[in-house]
Amino acid sequence: MKKILLIDDSDTYIWRLQKYLQRRGYPVETASTLKEARTAIQEEMPLVICCDLDLPDGTAMELFHALRRVEGMFQMKNPPVRLLPFFILTENGDLATEYEYRHEGVNDYITAPVNIPELIRRIMYFVEDSK
Repeated sequence: MKKILLIDDSDTYIWRLQKYLQRRGYPVETASTLKEARTAIQEEMPLVICCDLDLPDGTAMELFHALRRVEGMFQMKNPPVRLLPFFILTENGDLATEYEYRHEGVNDYITAPVNIPELIRRIMYFVEDSK
């Protein structure tokens, strides 16, 4: 079964979210850097990516654009890279930034403090049919 990939350098936050998702029956993989996230994605395409905007080695948007570029460069016939749900988790509540990222193709932009039940509901919207 494919996993939900959570990327955040805050162990406490990731642990809480991971536990809630696992109780719902969804396997979760975690990463605290973009490098770890790329390795996880190469090993198995996740159902959805939830990524903190700022990480020690870059930003969520760098990962987002890299995934979309790979899909375009290789003219992949397998659409999961292009259609992979990508959520931004951030403390930045600036509406202009949210609009910009959504316009670029990010599926959801969730600001802190994150309402975990609401986040799970949004994740389920994208993954329920894939479970």
